[in-house]
Amino acid sequence: MAFVDRRRPENVNISQILRINLFALDNGHIYYEIQVTLSQFYWTIKRRYSEFKELHDKLVAENKVENGLLPAKHVFGVKNEAFLKKRQVDLEVSEVVLYGIFSLD
Repeated sequence: MAFVDRRRPENVNISQILRINLFALDNGHIYYEIQVTLSQFYWTIKRRYSEFKELHDKLVAENKVENGLLPAKHVFGVKNEAFLKKRQVDLEVSEVVLYGIFSLD
């Protein structure tokens, strides 16, 4: 059994742990690349906005977070580079807030 140290490092900035690095069009859908880094290990996953939205809605329904934490969904202009860059930044901010809410002290 592996030991996992769940203490939050006091001298580490969250942006060193969790980052949304880029967005990419794949098979007609926009994906955001999320990188989580802990010590010398890191994991990279790709997620669509709809997956962030699904998680957000579930957390709101369970009264764990307030509605409006996630950037709003838009129908038009979603493949515009400026829009995608802003959404990338907004998603990263919402993930940082979630980290602050759910981190173990």
